[in-house]
Amino acid sequence: MLFKQLAGTKTPAHEFTGRLSFSWPATAMPVAFDADGKVHGALFPRGYGLSLAQSQELGQLSEDPKIPAALREKDTLFHAGHVTAPWSIYVSDPVAEVRLTMQSQTTPQSAVTAELASQAINVRWSGSHPGQFRIGGREVSLSASASQALRLHYRLEDDPKQRVILSMRCEAPAGAANSGTESAAAVQRCGLAEGQGVDLTGTFRSAKKGVWATVTIPLSCLARSEGVPNLVSSPLVLDSSGEFAVSFDDIRWVRDPTVSSCPR
Repeated sequence: MLFKQLAGTKTPAHEFTGRLSFSWPATAMPVAFDADGKVHGALFPRGYGLSLAQSQELGQLSEDPKIPAALREKDTLFHAGHVTAPWSIYVSDPVAEVRLTMQSQTTPQSAVTAELASQAINVRWSGSHPGQFRIGGREVSLSASASQALRLHYRLEDDPKQRVILSMRCEAPAGAANSGTESAAAVQRCGLAEGQGVDLTGTFRSAKKGVWATVTIPLSCLARSEGVPNLVSSPLVLDSSGEFAVSFDDIRWVRDPTVSSCPR
C-alpha cells in the first residue's frame, strides 16, 4: 500500500535508496566471476535496488537448487571451488572482519586477502598487521559425528615469515549455565587459551612451493576437552602476523582413526 501511494504521488517525498552490497545468487550455488570480474549466476547483481521510476517483473523461480554432484559430498568445508553451506569465508584484521562476497576480498588494513581462483581459494597475508582467515557459520554438532580429523589439501605459495596457528571456534549449548570454570572466551576457542592452537609454521615451511600437499589434524588437537567438540561455529581459523600465502582446493572433516598425533 505504501509503495502504491508513493508511486502515485507526482513528487514522492522519498526514493528507494538501498542497494545490494553483493550479488544475490539465482540458485543455491554461489555466483561465479570471469577473468574480468563479471558476475554470472546472479538473480540480482551487486548494486541492484528498487526505484519508483522503474519496475521489474520477476518470472517464476525454479525450485531446482542446481547443486552439482561434486558439491553434494558430505563433510566438506571447501570443495570444487566453493565454500560448502552452511559455511562462509571471512577475513579479518584488528579493525574489522569482512565476509567474502566477491571474487576477492581484502581486510580494511590490507592484512589478509582471500581470492577465488579456478578451483581453489588463495589466501595471502601482507605482514602489515595480524590477520585471520576463517570458515564459519551456523554452529553444528560434532558430538554424534564419526569425523575425527580436519584434512587440508593445500599448495604453498610463499613461506610464512611468522607463526601460523590453526584453531577452531565453538559455542556453548543453548541454555547451558556457566560453571565459572571457563570464561566465555575460552568456550569460544574450544577450551584453548588465546594464541593456542596447532602450530602449522613448520608444516608450511617444509612444504615445496607450488606443489599440492595434504595435512590431517585430529580434532582433539583443536580442542582442550577429550574427543570431538560439541558445537562448532568455525571449523577452521588460521592466524598469522607475517607475510605468508597458501591456496586450498579441498578442506573437509574426515574419518581416519589412524591419525592420532598433532603436526609438529
